[in-house]
Amino acid sequence: MSMNPASFISNLKLHLRNQIGRNSVWATKRKELAIKKDMDLCVEGYPRSANTYSVLLIEKYAHKPLGIAHHLHMPSQIKLASSWGIPSVLLIRKPMQAIPSLILREDGVSHWNAINWYNLFHEELVDQKDKLIIWDFEDLINNPLKCLQELDRRTGLLKMDEDLGRIENEDIFQEIDRLDKETKEGQDLSLVNSRPNKQKSMAKTAVRTELLENPRYQKMIKKSEDLYEFFTAK
Repeated sequence: MSMNPASFISNLKLHLRNQIGRNSVWATKRKELAIKKDMDLCVEGYPRSANTYSVLLIEKYAHKPLGIAHHLHMPSQIKLASSWGIPSVLLIRKPMQAIPSLILREDGVSHWNAINWYNLFHEELVDQKDKLIIWDFEDLINNPLKCLQELDRRTGLLKMDEDLGRIENEDIFQEIDRLDKETKEGQDLSLVNSRPNKQKSMAKTAVRTELLENPRYQKMIKKSEDLYEFFTAK
């Protein structure tokens, strides 16, 4: 796929950022989201892996305001948190769900860069697996209570009512809707919004098919799938 000069430069910058982000959190302008020694928790994942939902969910059920490092999408966040003894939640989603979703949401990200980002992010954390609280996207969306209970058991950071039968999500999704409108003004919100819809599903299927049918990406996608299986294996 040909790329205009502006897109080439943008993707080159993203690739360099991701390379630096393997070992440093300072390849970002969002310094307020970077891990610091006095923080309580690190919550990180590849984009489109319920990052915003997870942070809002944890904040809703925390027993006090928490210092949370999040949304840099860099493995160095988790590696640094681990070195300081700060617990980390790794958010992970099936690659052929997360990668097409990112390509739709971030219009300028090339297919190669999107796949490579998934692989760079996760392969840097292979040695950290036993230290991590791992939230698989499907488990999180279908049973958030179980994920919160695991986090509370491991960290004691939450105020969980033993009689709590279900998690109320609607206020969280309304906040995500508001953030999408603020940050994605001018884009087709039906394609970038976090809520499922038929148009987004069809568009993701088209992108997924394009990725899977391109011989250039087959080995990269196989690595992505292997990394997902590694982290979600019990």
